[in-house]
Amino acid sequence: LVGGLLYGVWHTSIRPSYLLLALGLLTIPVGVAHEPWALALATIPAGFLCAPTMTACTEWLVKLVSEERRGEASGWQGTAFTAGGAVTAPLIGLAIDHGGAAVGFAAGGAAATVIALGSLTAQRLRSTP
Repeated sequence: LVGGLLYGVWHTSIRPSYLLLALGLLTIPVGVAHEPWALALATIPAGFLCAPTMTACTEWLVKLVSEERRGEASGWQGTAFTAGGAVTAPLIGLAIDHGGAAVGFAAGGAAATVIALGSLTAQRLRSTP
């Protein structure tokens, strides 16, 4: 919530891929926190990036899609968010079952990092003539 509010008052757009990359990288080390207070502190940096990442996705969608197609694009965005959660939740659960919570955080962070790097690579290739 706080991250979303801070992002909202910031007057500069940040590419969603960069936010997702930071979110993934900051999620990976959460698993090394073993005490409840340490876990709470470790989740703060990654937690700050959740709402801004989702907001930035919507912001970029609005910039890239014409007004007459925006409703459809927003629907596809919602579908992608839902499908991503539906696919990754059992996979992260499997990682937790086999390696504990630390492995779950590492797997989730690694997945976000790989997706962000793939997105950034695709954007670079697409912009190269």
